[in-house]
Amino acid sequence: MSPPVRLHVLLVEDSPDDADLILLELEMHWPDLVVQRVDNAAAMRTALAAQPWDVVISDYHLPRFSATAALELLHELGCDLPFIAVSGFVGEESAAALIKAGASDFVVKDNLPRLQPAIERALREAAIRRDHERAQEALRLSEKRLRAITNAVGEGLFATDAHGALLWMNPEAERLLGWTEQELLGKQIHFIIHRPAADAPPSDPTCCGTLLALRSGQTQRIDDDIYLHKDGTPVPVSFVATPLIEDGRIVGAVSAAQPIGARKRVQQELLDARRRSQELSAHLQSVREEERTHIARELHDELGQLLTAIKMDAAWLRARLPADAEALHDKLTDMKHLIDDTVDWVRRMSSELRPVMLDDLGLRDAVEWFLEGFGHRNGIDCRLEAAAAEDLQTDKPRATAAFRIIQECLTNIARHAAARRVLVTLERDTDAIEIAVSDNGKGFDPATAGTRSSFGLLGIRERAEALGGSSEIRSAPGHGTTITVRLPLGKTAHQDKDQAR
Repeated sequence: MSPPVRLHVLLVEDSPDDADLILLELEMHWPDLVVQRVDNAAAMRTALAAQPWDVVISDYHLPRFSATAALELLHELGCDLPFIAVSGFVGEESAAALIKAGASDFVVKDNLPRLQPAIERALREAAIRRDHERAQEALRLSEKRLRAITNAVGEGLFATDAHGALLWMNPEAERLLGWTEQELLGKQIHFIIHRPAADAPPSDPTCCGTLLALRSGQTQRIDDDIYLHKDGTPVPVSFVATPLIEDGRIVGAVSAAQPIGARKRVQQELLDARRRSQELSAHLQSVREEERTHIARELHDELGQLLTAIKMDAAWLRARLPADAEALHDKLTDMKHLIDDTVDWVRRMSSELRPVMLDDLGLRDAVEWFLEGFGHRNGIDCRLEAAAAEDLQTDKPRATAAFRIIQECLTNIARHAAARRVLVTLERDTDAIEIAVSDNGKGFDPATAGTRSSFGLLGIRERAEALGGSSEIRSAPGHGTTITVRLPLGKTAHQDKDQAR
């Protein structure tokens, strides 16, 4: 996010001289600056009510006021504004307490040039926070709409957690079973509704479609099951139990049941509900990816710059040490190595969270870079066969999905395959990108791909299907594995610009 040309600053400062120094520093970076200085709670309250502000800068110590009091006033008024404290000197504990209370940063008056990057970072964080809050509100509205949709569907819908305990059910399920949602909430409903009679023991759990979906990670369709109504009446039903998978982990299941013979009447409504569920899942994945991108940038930019500055300071000290101070020279050498190792770690963590190459250079170069690092770390010969970079251009969600799928495939290879060679191919036809990852490892039986040990494979399938794609696993014990994923093409950046014209 580029810094704003105009900056509205509410300055809490009682010293005109100190205020002028801060103003001089700010004017060097923001040509259009609006500043109002206050030095007590009443004046600050009035200023906050008078107009919107971008940032609050407060002296830590004031005769009648303080940064702590100013921050508390912001919280009292519900103002979500970046707050930066400035002081000539303050202890680390006081600074840490202020940051913990909600301040964005702390700048020493002897180092006012740090004020500009501190403001820009605080503004970026505030913008991201507002975007996240809007996303959370959109998610709440989406969940509310989803609840309204499920209430209107003509099938009995109920959701369980990973252990089969009821999380919610719609009014049609209440009518079908005779139980209210509150009566069954948190209970394993298999043991209540899956029995031949009220006084009989529950049916075999291995025959329950919902429990099978939770164990296998695969959708279960049963056309001739029998539920027990609360009044003891048997209810012949057909139903579909679909596992809910997040990050390759089964977190629950949704079951849709109806009296036998009514399936066709509500088939379209069920398809619509599933589509909305997929849209919600895709939205959550997008929010998660945006958060990873933000964290990666903060690691790379902010922490990387601070480490570089420390390294320069160490070099400055080394150049000024007496030549015969061997112990100090050795210590500075050790510090330099430690700083270099830390910089490498920061870069690696930043790249693992969100590779910069994926956004800057595209899918092909990002995959090539990842394979090179993966092969070096794991001692595996990795090779890439790919179409030209321009032929693999697609929109950001599909490029991200393709990269994450390849990441997951290679993670599985490193953990389970005991492979020495890996071949990744990236091809494009008229309407899709095809990804294939092959290894010469020990292989496995694809029939086990729905068990608890293969959540990575389930995640690959779910990620592909969320974008309208498909996946295929070919493997056999002792003969390696090939995973093929096909992702329909999205709009490229060039296509978006052409349409805009």
